[in-house]
Amino acid sequence: MSESFNFKDILLNDLKETFFLTEEFSERHMVNGTEMNVLLDDYELMERKGNRKENEHFDGIFSADVLMYVKAEDFGVSPKVGALLILDGSKVYRVREVTEEMGVYAIALGANKV
Repeated sequence: MSESFNFKDILLNDLKETFFLTEEFSERHMVNGTEMNVLLDDYELMERKGNRKENEHFDGIFSADVLMYVKAEDFGVSPKVGALLILDGSKVYRVREVTEEMGVYAIALGANKV
């Protein structure tokens, strides 16, 4: 009889075998000097920005310029809000928000504009 998987196991397998494959969705990027598979998601960021009211003034994901997903095991310890993150060796961002779900960090990054 074949090995049985529950739904959570299937999702975790999909994360490893599909979502973070460079041939499918992710791309290789340098994050704080370490190369790893990253998914940059402009669409989700735009959706999140669009779901807020114009007069809302509070810290949140809408202030981000980049939303990236990375496997927690590749990234390491979760970054702290306010920490600096260097993407691809030259783009410096400040961490605006971090969430972790099923071994994946969603990291919202913002950059000061001059």
